[in-house]
Amino acid sequence: MAQPPADVSKDATIQALLKEVHALRVAMEQSNLIGPGIQIVLARIQLQEERVRCATRQLQDARDKVAEFQARKTELADRIKQIETVEAQTIDPAARKSMDLELTEVKVTVERALAPPRQ
Repeated sequence: MAQPPADVSKDATIQALLKEVHALRVAMEQSNLIGPGIQIVLARIQLQEERVRCATRQLQDARDKVAEFQARKTELADRIKQIETVEAQTIDPAARKSMDLELTEVKVTVERALAPPRQ
């Protein structure tokens, strides 16, 4: 017994719809499998971004400290030169001795600043 053409067309439409539903289900299952992996990757990226921000802050702090150190070093070197110049022009022994003490103090300060930190 042959099916009427309307029934054949109906069966073909139903089969096509079933295939589409099956394909959508497969796509949703794959999406559900990929979703957690994507979330893990995003969490790792966020963690790495936080680490980069932290390292950037530490780098900037270190740069600031180096800049402060360099400025202080320059100030002290200028002060040493100034004291040495004035001391060389000074005739009074008491004043020379006072400048010599000040010069020694500044040099000790420079040595302390250049010394590595103790732990």
